[in-house]
Amino acid sequence: MKKRSIWVLPVAIALALTGCASSDTETGGTADSAGSSESEGASGKVLDATQVKSVIDKVMEGQDSAQVFDNDTLQQQQEGLDLSALAEGVSPKECADLQKENSFTDLSKAYAAAGVVAESAGSTTVQLLSLKDDATSQTIASLLEFDDFGKCSTMQVESGGQKLDIESKVLDADTQAPHELAISTTTLMSGKAVQDSVNVQALDGSTYVLVNVIGQPGSEGLQEQATQLAEKTLAEAKNAQ
Repeated sequence: MKKRSIWVLPVAIALALTGCASSDTETGGTADSAGSSESEGASGKVLDATQVKSVIDKVMEGQDSAQVFDNDTLQQQQEGLDLSALAEGVSPKECADLQKENSFTDLSKAYAAAGVVAESAGSTTVQLLSLKDDATSQTIASLLEFDDFGKCSTMQVESGGQKLDIESKVLDADTQAPHELAISTTTLMSGKAVQDSVNVQALDGSTYVLVNVIGQPGSEGLQEQATQLAEKTLAEAKNAQ
């Protein structure tokens, strides 16, 4: 198994998992004024916090139940998120160690926004990060080269007194981005599948998009849905540059 990150954790997903993305969570906040839409490097123009949120707003248009988290909200929630606690219930231990050591969660290196749509049959999370420097873009590009879960294709996660089996595999990604990764995951409880999900990540220059779609067991079209949302987000970000 390649010793590089496979858990480039979308903070919005972590928020949803820990219950922070509830209907009473503040989705507003003042945009980070330290950023500038004029920033530009080899990776291309960097969108500021206001522009990134505007892109997510457009992607979430028409979704009445959508919650949008701006940069300030995500930064504040990340500060209070115990990522170590999320990894404590993971076994084998080597998978927990890899997750904790190699996750990319430093939102100080990006301007971020996320949209979450939660429904009875599943949920959709779209996160956009406009990376502030080329070094971070290169780091993400390297992470997205992951191609095999190896011994971690099956993991156990204990949460809230329940033990879940997590089966994961890498899919053939189908975005137009130069760097991409698609992962399917099936969650089982007592040997019975309870949920399927597909995570699609795409990096184009300074624009990094993560989409996670969760559905019922055996749901069809999850990858197609995630890919379409990733492409839409990339296109909206490009239009904003």
